[in-house]
Amino acid sequence: MKTSLNPYDGKVLATYPEMSEDTVNHLVNKGHEAWTDWRAQALESRLVYLKQLALLLREQQEKLARLITLEMGKLYSE
Repeated sequence: MKTSLNPYDGKVLATYPEMSEDTVNHLVNKGHEAWTDWRAQALESRLVYLKQLALLLREQQEKLARLITLEMGKLYSE
């Protein structure tokens, strides 16, 4: 298991199962395949997905900001 720690106080934020090298390579290859397909799409069709992503990020802004703050061990105001 891999552990994500808050660098400020050393508290465990989460644990994750460790992946084998084969699994990592498989996932990297799948990501590359997806990117190859993505870049071949017209800009207009990609923009639809990017706008949806932007909306989701804005909706979860507070939650994500708190998570990033914990992972970096910084004050929330930063």
